[in-house]
Amino acid sequence: HQNLYQNPILFSEKVLNAKPWKKQAEIMEALRDHPRVTVRSANGVGKDWVAAVIALWWLYTRYPAIVITTAPTNRQVEEILWGEIGNKFHNARIKLGGRCLQTKIDLEPGWYALGFSTDRQDQFQGYHGANILIIFSEAQGIPKMIYEGAKGCLTSQDSKWLLIGNPLIPARDFYESQKSPNWDRIKISAFDSPNLQAFNIKAEDIRNNAWRQKVTGPYPYPALITPEWVYDRYIEYGADHPFWHARVLGEFPPESEDTLIPIAWIDAAIERKRPGPTLSWLVS
Repeated sequence: HQNLYQNPILFSEKVLNAKPWKKQAEIMEALRDHPRVTVRSANGVGKDWVAAVIALWWLYTRYPAIVITTAPTNRQVEEILWGEIGNKFHNARIKLGGRCLQTKIDLEPGWYALGFSTDRQDQFQGYHGANILIIFSEAQGIPKMIYEGAKGCLTSQDSKWLLIGNPLIPARDFYESQKSPNWDRIKISAFDSPNLQAFNIKAEDIRNNAWRQKVTGPYPYPALITPEWVYDRYIEYGADHPFWHARVLGEFPPESEDTLIPIAWIDAAIERKRPGPTLSWLVS
């Protein structure tokens, strides 16, 4: 048990039968070693996969433990992050204790994991314990008041906070965390991902359409971002577009204060799925 307590990678592989790739392992070890970890990343690199593993590692190697997860919308909490948590819970090599519901794992009073979405600070208060972990998924879209609420929960010595998201807008709390020395900061580019690393595909290969001849075998992680997807985004947007910076390079786009519509707003509008005219013209 002591080995699992100190080794989230061992827990992932031996308990959950889930093998992380290099950057996922880096996030796990960073959270083990630091109280605050912030990750900005490209699309399709397994952000929620690693968040789910970390949530279960924390919950089942500490007693008592509390894990609180949140995201900007209920769909992102229930279907995406907790979809990953539920899948790993039910497919673990070792039967995990407690009951895994749609957005909660109950073990004992004061020992649980919980997921929810809220824009009210008061609903993010009152969670305290000896071992508490808070995970912000799609952290770029979570309101400032929820960041403030989370700070009030992280008062114990053994408290951790993980932020993971796309760097969509160079402002607000997630952006500030990526500049702050109080946070351990990690960046994941599409070019870091194993499906591009395996064939040594660089940005110039995408620009010159020279990547295809480099792909000489199957992708090691077929569910993750592929060179095809990266190339399609290059053709669609070009290398100067904010979406290319955020969703491919894992970098905050160079938006200025007079930008008409920040891409984070477009993302939020699409996520809400409100009826009305299409937004496709905004991102073309």
